[in-house]
Amino acid sequence: MFPSNEDIRVQVKLRHPYPYEDPQRYPIEELSVAAEDMYKGLLGRPTLELLLYRVGDPERKALPIILTSSGGGGVYEAGSDSSLDVRLAGPSEYRTHVLREMWNCLSLALRERSTGGVPTPLPPPTDEQLDALPLAAMISSNPPGEYELVARYQALAAGFWHEPIFSAPLKVRIVEKTIGCGAAKP
Repeated sequence: MFPSNEDIRVQVKLRHPYPYEDPQRYPIEELSVAAEDMYKGLLGRPTLELLLYRVGDPERKALPIILTSSGGGGVYEAGSDSSLDVRLAGPSEYRTHVLREMWNCLSLALRERSTGGVPTPLPPPTDEQLDALPLAAMISSNPPGEYELVARYQALAAGFWHEPIFSAPLKVRIVEKTIGCGAAKP
């Protein structure tokens, strides 16, 4: 279970499917993740991708997500591992609602400071303007609900890309956590 205002923290560990002496054994590559903080293309094709689905979606349509790699990626005898933060991306009614809440808190605090406590109305931004704010990209606002997270691993084996390997789905439940304005008064 995760609160809606935090990223989903996941650690992915790859285990080698074959014993050390098995002739089918091939070296597991270090995980390169399709993450926001890595230059896409610089590291080549990513070996690890995460897919997030809403539970109950008959089409199992993958939702747009932002991955941030936060460490790991080391290779060891039995496999490889990496820690990742997952956040739902793109505009949604829930995200717009959270951004508007934060904007209202921020604008109220700024008005009170700049005018000595006498609120001065500011024109509210549109939904598109809110979503385009640079600060908005740093705010986690995952819509509450039930999700499944699946890791997809695909790497080179003997010079060829092997068939992708999918993990078992990990059930994730996101619960709403409100922001609140602290000491600010409406």
